[in-house]
Amino acid sequence: MNVAEVGERIRQRREQAGLRQRDIADALQLSAQAVSKWERGENAPDIGVLPQLARLLGISTDWLLAGFDDSPDLLKALERIAMGDTTVLETIKPVDETDALLTRLRDLVRVRNMFGQQVNAKVVDAVLRGDVDLAGSWAEATILISDVRSFTVLSKELQPHTFIALLNRYHQFMVEAVEEFGGTLDKFLGDGMLVHFNLPLAQPNHQLQAVRTSLRMRERLIDFNRDQDSRGEPPLRFGVGIHTGNVIAGNIGAEGRKTEYSVMGEAVNLASRLESHTKELRTDIVVSDATYQRVRDHIEVEGPHEVQIKGTDHPVLAYRLVGAK
Repeated sequence: MNVAEVGERIRQRREQAGLRQRDIADALQLSAQAVSKWERGENAPDIGVLPQLARLLGISTDWLLAGFDDSPDLLKALERIAMGDTTVLETIKPVDETDALLTRLRDLVRVRNMFGQQVNAKVVDAVLRGDVDLAGSWAEATILISDVRSFTVLSKELQPHTFIALLNRYHQFMVEAVEEFGGTLDKFLGDGMLVHFNLPLAQPNHQLQAVRTSLRMRERLIDFNRDQDSRGEPPLRFGVGIHTGNVIAGNIGAEGRKTEYSVMGEAVNLASRLESHTKELRTDIVVSDATYQRVRDHIEVEGPHEVQIKGTDHPVLAYRLVGAK
């Protein structure tokens, strides 16, 4: 589905019996794209497809479509939105609950630009209530950083389109593991990921959730490599570092251009260093002592090992993660 296809479908159906619910949902999906571009100071809508708008809004599809009828004015407005004309959002006055929907849509776009397209509805609500400190604050978090081994070499061996397709498939497998255990994907780091737990919403067991995420990522990598084998493409290996500590969290970027909710600080750096030491320790997942002490009753490890971290005077203790108890 793209903008042109949905716009053409709406034009064709206007003179018929009326739009199906799917047509309206597709148009609203593209509306979200258009609003996102508009709020970032761009005019053209995205061509790709957003996930189901109802899922993004955290509401049921029935509520999403409530109040829409086959009014010519409404259908014309939906067509304009679908084709990228976001000015209609300021003047459209459909029936019943749609005003609330459009308000929610604008709020969602603003929050989604900070946290990503798959932002949880609870996070959206917390930000809109002012429960998330976007200006910047210290908070405890568990940081998970992953990286694919020898990916630079692989990028030189594959054609660009094959390389990008492989990377996107890999990220899809890994992000599913992150979402399963309530992690927040901070950003993609090329072939790696920065994920944090306990922010922006508190998670009482965030250390354990991060460890469980890494174990699920290990399982998902096996599934991914089976798929790679069926494609006749090379398998991948990764390294993961996990550490718990205090970070600075807030909304970072250039206002009106691009902003994102992110974390930074020594704890993030240490998680990154631990990931790089997975090669030295000949393992795929390394957990810091700070994290291990909070989850020791739930996991099997090997260690501790003393790891010398660049920029520190003393070695830190780290453990090779074997599995769950």
